[in-house]
Amino acid sequence: MPPPMANPTDLPFGYRLLRSLVRLRLYFRSVRLLEAERLSQTRAAILTVNSAESLATALALTAALEPPLLWMFGREATESAGGRLAARLLGAVTLSEATDSARVFEQISDALRTGRRVALFATLPATSEALGASLPVKLSIGLGQQWTEPAELAVFPVDVFAPPPRFRKWETLIAVGSAIYPAEHLHRAEGNPATAAGSLSAALKNAYELNAFRLFPSQLDALRSGLEDLLRADLRDEWAGRPDGRQRWEDFELSRFLRGWIEQTNARDPARLVALSESVARYRRARRQWSERRFAVESAGDWIASPLGQVAAGAETLAGLPVALYGWLNHWSALLGLRALRRSRKPENPDPPVEWTYRGMVVLAAYAAQIVLCDRWLGRAAAGYYALTLPVSGAYLWRYVRLWQSRTRRLLFKLWIPTGARRLHDRRRRLALQLDRQVVSEPAIAGAALTGGARLP
Repeated sequence: MPPPMANPTDLPFGYRLLRSLVRLRLYFRSVRLLEAERLSQTRAAILTVNSAESLATALALTAALEPPLLWMFGREATESAGGRLAARLLGAVTLSEATDSARVFEQISDALRTGRRVALFATLPATSEALGASLPVKLSIGLGQQWTEPAELAVFPVDVFAPPPRFRKWETLIAVGSAIYPAEHLHRAEGNPATAAGSLSAALKNAYELNAFRLFPSQLDALRSGLEDLLRADLRDEWAGRPDGRQRWEDFELSRFLRGWIEQTNARDPARLVALSESVARYRRARRQWSERRFAVESAGDWIASPLGQVAAGAETLAGLPVALYGWLNHWSALLGLRALRRSRKPENPDPPVEWTYRGMVVLAAYAAQIVLCDRWLGRAAAGYYALTLPVSGAYLWRYVRLWQSRTRRLLFKLWIPTGARRLHDRRRRLALQLDRQVVSEPAIAGAALTGGARLP
């Protein structure tokens, strides 16, 4: 039977204050906890967060869980003044080389007996000889020797979908994994802590690899393809002025370092891959839009290559704008009538003569109403002149719309294409540099992003 839950009023004031501030959603737009009922299956629980050590992740989990947490932080989370203050308010255990292992172990045991949950990051480095090289495993085995019943103590892998800073509008998701019981591993190992630690470590590794928020293989393939195209385009621009050599940018592919980083990040921090996929998708959409506009310019005809044709199109666009606006003011009521007619009449097999008859009747009715109003407000003479301008302005409005679609729009595209190309280049460079910084930050897989091609001696 689980021990009585710690009374919220018994928690330190700093803990309650910090949790309340986080729940105001000033930093996190929304935090949702999945499979939280699994934590009620055991008397004591150790939460191993499948993520790099992050104070923001710790605060999100603290706000999402109602049972109080005893956090264990390494040195990285408390290097800044804000981190040290947050750790103090949470009452966290900050581990260092000088940490008294026996005292920390007793503190954790007391917290579990009073109904608190112990939370730590799976990537937390070793801090003392007693806690061992893998803190979640050594801690679980040590506590499992005290909590001998299989259902008394459980380790729960916790997966976190923490959006990067540029995507804070996304929801922060936290998923509690299936329980792993240290007592079972000790029983299978016949009480041998070293053997049980290896078995428990393998179980935790399998759980971490099956991240609840990981991308599917098809999504990973799309991401790799997008990154490969982006990096190749960046390499092509760099080699634009390079004389012909034995290497071609088309022959390069993603290096094993980058592929390894993608696989590792998919298991540890899939939100980073989702953000990267979104950035690549935005670049590809911008690239596609730029290509479509360039094709529209190239297929415009001979007039766009002629300075005289460009000047004529631009001059008519500016000079005809007042007449087109006057035509639109004269025909907005007729346009609304035609739209209402189109919505009310949806025959399966429309007869073109009949449809054009209805449309003509709508336009004539709008003309008649406007002429009557002009006659009442401005007099018969003004109404007569106004009636003459209606078909003329309508015809030029149609002409101006055609001019905009066929020439003006393409002329604007021609003026925008150089600027769009520079923006695409800058966006691609930013993405490439961002990817380099992320990969270089992982020392185990640091290396070149592209590899392959004809080898130089």
